[in-house]
Amino acid sequence: DYDDICCNAILYKNDNPVANIIASYDESEIRYNIGDNDSTLDETFVKNSITSLIYDSFEEYLKLPKISECSKLLIEIYDCVCSADSSMCHIDSKDWEDLYSADFNEEDIKILQKEIIKYNLQEIVTVDDGEYKIVGYGDLQTRFNDDRDFKLNKENTEVEI
Repeated sequence: DYDDICCNAILYKNDNPVANIIASYDESEIRYNIGDNDSTLDETFVKNSITSLIYDSFEEYLKLPKISECSKLLIEIYDCVCSADSSMCHIDSKDWEDLYSADFNEEDIKILQKEIIKYNLQEIVTVDDGEYKIVGYGDLQTRFNDDRDFKLNKENTEVEI
């Protein structure tokens, strides 16, 4: 919707997986990285450009916080964002009661609020915004290294240094 193209990539160092990331790039970044405004965004061009962009930011991706070190509630929101067609997670009060209250409580909400500050997610995860108990926006998926399992759900894109 916003001319962004995302990919799920496993990053390797010395033949070992070190990060499982979702990278998102604006269409213009992809075009101008290895081409120009007239470049055709076919599959090969996009894959080559994204691979190049990931190489350029490889060390920064390795610095992403590991999702396995986050609270269970933040992991749940992250997973919801990653699996949703809309790349968003909306939890209203009814959803909270029906789907989450058996596993999470108000202490978990407090921990989540601390993590929002710790990981600078104020624009990406909201709590009690008036309409929803919790909202996780699409950019959340780009903020963590999903170190729980180095497998890709979609077509493999692997980058090695």
